[in-house]
Amino acid sequence: MIKTDPTMLVYNATEQPWTDDYGVIVSPHRERAICNLEPRDYKIENAMLICAAPPLLKVAQKLLLWMEECMAACDFNQDDMDLYHELRQTIRTAGGFSSETHWWQGPCICHACGHAWRGVVEIPIESTYPQVPLECSECHQMTGGPA
Repeated sequence: MIKTDPTMLVYNATEQPWTDDYGVIVSPHRERAICNLEPRDYKIENAMLICAAPPLLKVAQKLLLWMEECMAACDFNQDDMDLYHELRQTIRTAGGFSSETHWWQGPCICHACGHAWRGVVEIPIESTYPQVPLECSECHQMTGGPA
């Protein structure tokens, strides 16, 4: 099971709220506009989506962590797994993951039941081991970690 280290989730956009001022997306936390929509291409739906982007990213990040917590307890089918991977890729595309990450793979052991497995975790590049406990596939407790 993949487990995301929450410290990898980033949000670097201008603070919200973002509002639409007839094609000029603005924030009270910034002197200049966030973006300007061309008058000939202006659509209220596009402006609404741009303004909603910051909270959508934050909710997507929370949903990703929640899905990972539920994966072992719930019986995820292939459609669920496809949705999970689509969510991860969307967050990555939106810049919601730190660019300084890599995959850690290695032997793990559950400190509660002793079950051993090979773990796969995406972690910050400066880390040598996962910073979050891993869920044991046997006892479903969050007590696993590198062996």
